[in-house]
Amino acid sequence: MFSNEAETVSLKAYSGFSLQWTTSTTTVPSSIAFETTDLTGTSGTITSPNYPNNYADNYEHRWKITANSGTISIQFVFNAFNTESCVDYVQIYNNHGSPSSLMTKICGPSIPDVTSDLTTTGRYATVYFKTDSSVTRTGFSVTWTASGSGRLGLRSNWHHLNLVWVLLLLCII
Repeated sequence: MFSNEAETVSLKAYSGFSLQWTTSTTTVPSSIAFETTDLTGTSGTITSPNYPNNYADNYEHRWKITANSGTISIQFVFNAFNTESCVDYVQIYNNHGSPSSLMTKICGPSIPDVTSDLTTTGRYATVYFKTDSSVTRTGFSVTWTASGSGRLGLRSNWHHLNLVWVLLLLCII
């Protein structure tokens, strides 16, 4: 809720001359818009709100990614990036957001050169975006892709190993 208190002061010092000014005080809301989005599947693209137009001030958003069962990693690749340096930022976590799992914190006017470092070690990830109360920019676009399948890979290897044993036994007989 915004509140505005104004006071007008008039002063007349000499005949034919007057001075008038107005002062006002504005109270800015302390609340910050906060949203959470749950994403599932094998891939997707996350963009800052209103992308490619400017994002809003005082905004936080968390995208919680749960890739399909059997996923062994999630890779992130930035398609675009433009935030206010140091104060509006994106963080990527290696799970659903515990502080110790922070992989990177990114801010600034260009696509970060950290692609090789942006791969999780499991099927869970969190992307967190926070803005302050002043400058806004176009924001970001990042694509995430789940890869690998521990269970299918294991079954495939066992199938291959069994086939080798069968061929080896046939050669011996």
